[in-house]
Amino acid sequence: VSTQSTERDQAFDVIFKLWKKSQSKVGEGSAGALSSNSSKEASIATTSESPLTKEDWNMLLNEANTISFPRGSVIITQGKKNQLRLYHLLKGECTMKYDGKDMRRIAEGEVFGAINYVIDDQINHLTSVVASDDVELAIIEGYFINICFETIVGFAGRFYLYLSSVILDQIDKYKILCW
Repeated sequence: VSTQSTERDQAFDVIFKLWKKSQSKVGEGSAGALSSNSSKEASIATTSESPLTKEDWNMLLNEANTISFPRGSVIITQGKKNQLRLYHLLKGECTMKYDGKDMRRIAEGEVFGAINYVIDDQINHLTSVVASDDVELAIIEGYFINICFETIVGFAGRFYLYLSSVILDQIDKYKILCW
């Protein structure tokens, strides 16, 4: 069995678990208060459990656009057309909001936007993300990730396994379905 097949199968297993878990959360009213958890557990720079290799991350971040936003800037607008992007918060802190209510903090080192890769691209953004501080983001465009899927053996499996684990972790930590 090839490594690519194994990684793809693992990704599908995690996505299936994610779907099953989300089904049990629907209707629980889990859109809770702002989380005070600001650990860097989701930091791509320090995690040893990421299915993406250090080389994968270096490649993605080298091709990312680094953009600064002043405090109060809206980075993602709820209800706006979904853009296929992955955001890595390099500096500062952001707040995720749903219908104007604070949902959770996004700490320096965290990645957000993962849900955009597993939902229909015709669905509008489910939440807003606002800069709580002056922030710096590495924005990884979807078209570049698609190029990697086509040109790097095993990347797609590793990427979707990473995304599904991030999303599952978000559901476990914050008990919310919209991020």
